[in-house]
Amino acid sequence: MIKEATSGSISTHLSNQHQQYKPTHYIANPSFHYTSVNMSEWKDKVAIITGGSSGIGAGIVVEFAKLGCAVAIVGRNEKNLEGTADKCKSCGLPNEKILCITADMVNDDDVKLIVTKTINKFGKINVLVNNAGISKVGGLPAVNMKEYDEVMRVNVRSVVLLSQEATPHLIKTKGNIVNISSVMSNQAWPGILAYAMSKAAVDHFTRCSAVDLAPKGVRINSVQPGMIETQIYDRLGMSKEQKDQLMDKNRRAHPMGRLGTTQDIGRACVFLASENSSFTTGQTLAIDGGFSGTME
Repeated sequence: MIKEATSGSISTHLSNQHQQYKPTHYIANPSFHYTSVNMSEWKDKVAIITGGSSGIGAGIVVEFAKLGCAVAIVGRNEKNLEGTADKCKSCGLPNEKILCITADMVNDDDVKLIVTKTINKFGKINVLVNNAGISKVGGLPAVNMKEYDEVMRVNVRSVVLLSQEATPHLIKTKGNIVNISSVMSNQAWPGILAYAMSKAAVDHFTRCSAVDLAPKGVRINSVQPGMIETQIYDRLGMSKEQKDQLMDKNRRAHPMGRLGTTQDIGRACVFLASENSSFTTGQTLAIDGGFSGTME
């Protein structure tokens, strides 16, 4: 599924606004590892991650897998789901703690089956990460209402429905929901009307539902990624030179001089779903290298 502010059109809008920062080429710290204290919290937990077949979602899945958490990986592409499952196995997660669920988030029956299949396999749900989403380009007056409805159905309706279905199980485990939003939920940009509106809706859903479920011990927060380096850049139909130029512009748009990684987003999700944030609910966490601080 197309995720985040990483489509060519959205990235171009953003990078044209900010080009004053020196780009860097970030490599994740190879020495980073979760401690035994971190891992002991997760060994008996179960997490559902939607949009987990590629990109940000796959990165989130892997971070939970590193901790020994059982994962229900949801996506449309069965082959890509298996690829994410293989990454989990390479992290040491046993096959019996991995469930791949093929589902289309525009289909209500598919969404409901995500919870049913997870409970049938693992018996409980501790964490739900609502990551699946799509982006369509268009603003007034040319917005395509069919595409608008599709974006809202995937990015908002499916989030509400899946959260609703999972809530009884999350109450039992005093669990967490982490919604993946976007820095675009707070800022107006041309040509991404439906996408930006949908992410603003996700953030407010996060706040409202957090208040609803706090008395029952369920915490709900959202993560707002900035521009994240994923394989989608390879699918934009650009030459290598064009891609390199775009990536350079995007790096310059961030005060930290680099794009985010899927690992950055995954670790943020782990933090929000862990006991390290036990008094945090209804909040949005921007993971954007300082980008949102440059917005006027």
